[in-house]
Order: sequence, then structure tokens, then C-alpha cells
Amino acid sequence: MSEQILLIDDDPLMLKVLEKVLTKAGFSVTCAKDGHEAIQKARETLFDLVISDVKMAGMDGLETLAEMNRIAPDSKKIIITGYANQDAPVKAIKLGVDDYFFKPFDAREFVRSVQASMEKYRISRERDQALQYIRDAYLAAIKSLALAIEKRSPYKEGHSARVAANALRIAKKMGFSRKRLDELELACHLHDLGEVEIKSEILDKPDVLTKEEWAQVREHPVSVRNTLGALTDLSSVLTTIRHHHERYDGTGYPDRLAGDKIPLPSRILHVAEAFDALTSSRPHRESREPQEALSVLNEEAGTQFDPEVIEAFISSFGEEEDRAQESVQDLLSDLARKSSRGLLHLARTCFSVGDRETASKAYQEILDARERMDDPDTFFLAAHDLSRIFWISGNVTKAVEMAASALDIARKNQLVLQEAKAVASLGLFNHTLGKPAQAEELLLQAMATVRNCQDVFEEAGIHLYLAYAYLGQEGKTSRVRDHLDSTLGISRLTNLGELYLRERKVLIPLLAFAFRESFHLDSLGPLISSLDKESLQALLTLMGNETHPARR
Repeated sequence: MSEQILLIDDDPLMLKVLEKVLTKAGFSVTCAKDGHEAIQKARETLFDLVISDVKMAGMDGLETLAEMNRIAPDSKKIIITGYANQDAPVKAIKLGVDDYFFKPFDAREFVRSVQASMEKYRISRERDQALQYIRDAYLAAIKSLALAIEKRSPYKEGHSARVAANALRIAKKMGFSRKRLDELELACHLHDLGEVEIKSEILDKPDVLTKEEWAQVREHPVSVRNTLGALTDLSSVLTTIRHHHERYDGTGYPDRLAGDKIPLPSRILHVAEAFDALTSSRPHRESREPQEALSVLNEEAGTQFDPEVIEAFISSFGEEEDRAQESVQDLLSDLARKSSRGLLHLARTCFSVGDRETASKAYQEILDARERMDDPDTFFLAAHDLSRIFWISGNVTKAVEMAASALDIARKNQLVLQEAKAVASLGLFNHTLGKPAQAEELLLQAMATVRNCQDVFEEAGIHLYLAYAYLGQEGKTSRVRDHLDSTLGISRLTNLGELYLRERKVLIPLLAFAFRESFHLDSLGPLISSLDKESLQALLTLMGNETHPARR
């Protein structure tokens, strides 16, 4: 059975496109045009994944996902949002979403991400279901026994669960493996099982216990073995329970062990139980505040308790806040990274269709985030593309400055091919500044690097730059023809459509040259088709001026 996906978007076209994309990828897709319809469908069907747009009329995507968390807490969740909306992903993270995409996005990347997410979910779900089945069956009887004992006393209800939570907190801090954590958790739920043989009047007695009563109480860690000793796989758990009332100074019971002779899980359980006892009401006293209880435990470190266990327990309280803060910072860093990559896609799309103003703003926003995250590839592309926008717009000085910044990013991060691209752009810009010698040197340097990298796409681009640079130079016509011929030769082996779109400004005078020289006219179709209306008009104007010198 294919995974069930609930897709929510109030844009009918987007809904239809995404439904088609996901259905083609093999998913079973149910569509909802708004949050209210989605919630109704979620009440009727269990979905593996919910994908929602954020900006919707009425109930928006975040409100919808908040309600989904209540109805279907186990479903994976993904949001789709516009690039400028920085608040939505942060709010969505707080709601527990698993991923988010910025419009516009590549459909193939979207499907790959959904497939990867669902594959991880399938594996995790199957593993968790198997483990949970075994674990539930294994713990059910044990916990029922522990609960039965706790219910005998109004002061101990929930005691084992609280002890387990704090013991695991300490054990994780001290580096316990998953297996040891599981064993410790079992010990926490079982540690008072021996009290089943003690009368409740003794357990809840507000006065001092008699010698006989105290003897009964001291037997409860040992008597657990009478109940569960036949379960050989619980031997380590039973050992932990037996010694959880030993004192670090050797004055505890039942065996008067001291220091490291006491099993570490027992020392942890001892601290966790003492903390719960201090923070819970008893017949003879009121409960204490957690910080006060920690102070009491700390005073007994080295006598009643293991100092290292006390230190781990106390530090875990502070680290809990630190971990929360680190988690937020990690999420914000990831958000910034994904936001920048979403912006990059948007910027490059805008650049390719001629919207240089929007592209410039998006590129600059990416570069402004350099202090907040580490993503050199994205920053290089932003700086490099922005340099080309400045060049196309006629601000060559700014173009050189931005290309130098891109070159610096590439060199610092050892991005060899990117370094060559930046050097090639600097060569192109130097040609525009009327520095032919520097331009030629930089372009030939870049050519050598891309050939070593065996990147024929970038090699074709540098051939275009060299042809452009030699154009109009006395005695260099043959070089123009050679480099243009090399570009066309590469185009027969690989699709250079993207290159032609990117290099329209370079192509226009080269096409005019080709028409004037009747050079490879049968091969110029792909180059001409890459020109937009504005570029085509510029080409016709240039050819007209060359045909009619008086217009120059």
C-alpha cells in the first residue's frame, strides 16, 4: 500500500500540479482546498504525511498544522512558504514540522525530499513498532506490579515514573548505552516491588519505625529476587535494585558496599529516588522545592551519594536549558541555510528572466546572512551572480568588487572550479575596463583550471569570453573564430542552453560577428533561440548599425 499524503493549498493550480507530481512518484494523494476541509479529512483517514501551504485564506497553514498535531500527532508534516516569510518556518518548527520548502522550488528536489522523508519514516515506524511491541509486552506486567504497590500509598503514586525519568537523565549525562538505559529504566519501575511484602501501615507510618519494622523495610531490595529471580535476563536489573540503598561511605544496606563497589546504576537509582522523596510529600513532612532538594543531595555527596552522580544530576538541570537554546540556534541556522538556498533559487530564476532588481535584492539578502551560517557554495553563487548583474547594468567597478569577493570565498574554502569561474568573470570585466592584457591572462588562467577539472560546460563559457574579448582587436579575428568554433563544437556534445541564457550580453556581438562573417550560420539556431525579445532587438540593432555605418 502506498503512503497516504494529505495535500493542502488554496491555489487550485498549485494543488493540481503537486498532486500530479506526487501521484507520479507513487504516493496516494488526497487534496484539500483549505484548512477546514483538511481537518475533516484527517479525522476520517490516517495520513502518513501532511503537506500544507502557509498562506491560505481563513485558517492558515500553521493553524491547520497545530490542529493536525492534535488529531494526527504521528503524521509527518511539511510546509511550503514564500521566500520572504521568515517567521512561518520558525513557527512551524515549534509545531514539530519535519521539513519546509520555499517557493519557487524544483519539483524533482521536492519529490526526492518527500521520498527520503517517507523512507526514513517507514524504517523508523517499522522498527519502532517491533521494538514497542516487545517492550510493551515486557514492561506491562512489571509496571502493573509497581503501580499496584504505589496505589497502596497516597504518597507514592507516580513515584517509579518520576524516579525513572531522573535516573535516565543522569545516566544519559554519564554516557550510558541504549541497553544500559533500558535496564536502568526497568530497575526504576521494579525497585520498590519488594514492598509488596510490607504492610502499608508500616510504609506510611509517621512515627519512628520499630526495630522489627525497620528490618522488614531493609529487606525490600533483596526480596524482589524472590518474585523475579526466575527471569535470568533480569539479573543485571535485580543487581541494580539490590544495591540501590547502599551508601557511598559503606553504611547502607543490604551488603554495606562502598564507593565503586556499588554498581553505578544502583548509585544513580539511589540519587534519583532520594530526590523524588525530598520533592514529594510524606506523612511526617512537606515536599521541598527542586533547587532545595538538589542542595540537600549535594551536602551528602561523598557520604550517602556518589559525588560524580550528584554532579551529573545537578549539571543536567542547567544543561537542559542550554540544550534547548542550542536546539533553537541549530534550527535557526538550518532555517537560514534553507532560506538562503530558497532565495538563491528565486534569485537565479529572476535573473534568467531578466528581473535583475528582484534578483539583486535576493542575492544581497543571502550575502547579509554570512555571519549567521556556514554555506560557502551558496555565498559564492550569490556573490558571483551579483557581480554579473552589476556588469550587465554597466557598473563595472562594483562588478569587479563583487567578483573579487566571490573569488575570496572560493579560495578560502578551496572551491577550485568556483575559483576558476570568478577568475573568468574578472577577466571579462577587465576587458570591459579596457585592459585587454589582464583580461587575456585571467581568462587563460581560468581555462587551464576548468580543463583540469574536466568541466566542458564552463570551458565553453570561457571560450565565449575569449571570443568576446578578442572581438574588435586588430589581427585577432582568427582567435574569435577559433574560440567561437570551440564553443559550437562543445554544444554538439552537451546541451549549452543554460549557458546561452546566462551569456546573452556576450552572445549578441558574437552573433553579429558570425552573421557578418557568414560563420557557422547553420549552427547558430540554439544561440539565437536563447535570446529574449530585448536581446534579439539589441542584436538586430547592432547588425543594422554595422550594415549602415552612418547610424553609428
